[in-house]
Amino acid sequence: MFGVIGMQGIALMQEHRVSMFDPRNLAVGATIMVVGIGGNIWYEGGFLPIPILQGLFPNGLPAIAAAAVLGIVVNAIFLVFKPSMAKAEALDEAAASAD
Repeated sequence: MFGVIGMQGIALMQEHRVSMFDPRNLAVGATIMVVGIGGNIWYEGGFLPIPILQGLFPNGLPAIAAAAVLGIVVNAIFLVFKPSMAKAEALDEAAASAD
């Protein structure tokens, strides 16, 4: 089931022509993958022990949920504080000229 959800996400990104070479998109995607996959591997049962949430999640917050929330927060930060796109455009031009 998770494979189907992942493939739907990839199809959606391709349909809307999301550039994964954009540093902002790379940062959000990498953050989600590191926390989601790393949290499942590093912590027993895939639960991240977050002390402030012990009342709600006594066993810890599931890594996949933490990754989703963190991805939303990182994306929101990038929407509020727009990173300089000059470097991204230069990288896109360099990649286009290399092809």
